[in-house]
Amino acid sequence: MAQNSMQCPLCLASNSSLYFKHKSVASYKCEQCELVFKDSFLSGHEEKLRYEQHNNDISDPQYLRYLNQLWSLRPSLDYKCILDFGCGPTKGLEVLAPDYNVESYDAYFYPIQLKQYDLVFCCEVVEHFNNPKISWNTLASVTDNILLVRTETYEQVDYANWYYKDDPTHVCFYSYKTLQFMEPLFGLKLLDSKDGNKFIFKKL
Repeated sequence: MAQNSMQCPLCLASNSSLYFKHKSVASYKCEQCELVFKDSFLSGHEEKLRYEQHNNDISDPQYLRYLNQLWSLRPSLDYKCILDFGCGPTKGLEVLAPDYNVESYDAYFYPIQLKQYDLVFCCEVVEHFNNPKISWNTLASVTDNILLVRTETYEQVDYANWYYKDDPTHVCFYSYKTLQFMEPLFGLKLLDSKDGNKFIFKKL
């Protein structure tokens, strides 16, 4: 049985309450930072198999247009080194932005040694964080200036019928308040948001 309360994996507050339950998977909502998170995850092997099935074809113009919806929001600056964080089995940003020095990182497919980057691109990744406190800290620590993030927020949807939460690799979900709450935790400033799912952060 799911507990009535769990510790938030982002802010570590202990007042998260049951938000939704379907079969054996429960979602909890933190009363402090408003993160919604699941209480069970796939194994690493199961996750990788799911990611290998993603239809991220770098020869598909529609996929590149999708990536460009986030990439096009970057501030007009001189970026010497860029990181595509959580790129999956393909290196989409390297194809989309061939004139930039882009490195691609993925824990399963491209586990490169991370360094410091002028811009970090993170498209549909943060909802996969099993341990968001550690993963967001990694994002912030390698970001020298701009962090671009795309993720669907839950605050204006019917969670019970939300397609986004039905992906078993999607395990934590954010509200706008959650993203603001994270600013002092990770030394970030939320500069702007577009369409409720694309966010521009600056490293402080």
